[in-house]
Amino acid sequence: MATAEQKKEQFINAYNEYSDEIFRYCFYRVYDREKARELSQETFMKVWKYLQEKDIEQYRAFLYKTAYHLIVDNSRNTKEGSLDTMMESGFDVVDHKKCNRQDYIDVMAVKHEIEKLDEVSREIVQLRFFADLPLRDIGHMIGESENHVAVKLHRALKKLKINLN
Repeated sequence: MATAEQKKEQFINAYNEYSDEIFRYCFYRVYDREKARELSQETFMKVWKYLQEKDIEQYRAFLYKTAYHLIVDNSRNTKEGSLDTMMESGFDVVDHKKCNRQDYIDVMAVKHEIEKLDEVSREIVQLRFFADLPLRDIGHMIGESENHVAVKLHRALKKLKINLN
């Protein structure tokens, strides 16, 4: 078991290395900058508290797992707001006329198909391609073997490809 000073140093290093990444992950999941900031800060607070009692071997996977559970808890406790309320709190409607129309359509189609996947497959796809996590870390995060994650990812991508063609 690591000493208190070693744990502190490990935590600081993990924070410096992964804080932006965890924030982006939270933001992608909740689409609210302030809520994402809160969730990412809460993630690190929970990890720090956990670290006081136990060691953490794979910080990145543990951080993502903690953030994921906080996001799920948050979504259970949050009600949808109106567009006006969202715009008052800083949400900005994207001017799609400035985007390449075909690219926008393609992105929306992919996003729509990803949302149709079962929860585990959707999470694996998002962690692999949006958070750029290796299969080993994803497996550690969801409590499955790297091979199981690879199979689920392969099946999800195959399903996406069929549905998008």
